Amino acid sequence: MVWGDHTRIAAGLAAVTLSLVCLTACATDSGAAGSGGGSKLTLAQTKSPVQLLRNEAASRIDEFIVENVDETEDLSVACKTEAADPLGLSRSWTSSVEVSLKEGSAWRASIVADELIASFEKQGWIASRGAPSAVTYTGLKSETSAATIGLTVTTEDLAAATPAKLLITSKGPCVATEGAESDEVKKLEIVK
Repeated sequence: MVWGDHTRIAAGLAAVTLSLVCLTACATDSGAAGSGGGSKLTLAQTKSPVQLLRNEAASRIDEFIVENVDETEDLSVACKTEAADPLGLSRSWTSSVEVSLKEGSAWRASIVADELIASFEKQGWIASRGAPSAVTYTGLKSETSAATIGLTVTTEDLAAATPAKLLITSKGPCVATEGAESDEVKKLEIVK
């Protein structure tokens, strides 16, 4: 990830915007997973735009307060319960990154999250904020994107020696697949 490089952020934002516009257009054409007619959006087509959205959100965090990028995750998840979809045919691509903040910057966790949320709101995203607590979640949606963004803020716990963390998760639309054990899904979830 590129932290604080405004030229790359602008280029990345342009790529994300184009990808999300394409993702939205495809999602509109494809209809709900499993519905008939029209071209079908695939899980593979949603993967890159969702990853780019996650990376774009993470790149908006000031690099000087970041202690570590702890974990990134890229995988598909079932959209319905096992009872409703036992084979997990309706799936959504999910990409996340967990960022630990430096000890001296931990007090800023909520401020950093608010700034990140505000940067997306300026672009027309709508935020649904959870009540402030030790772990606070905010969801972001846009009428121009089939993907969503989630931001979870965990405040520093000095007694447990755990740093303040920001978890950024982007999620694509639900699409029809051949299931969690299909070649399509396995190839997309390969970790190199």
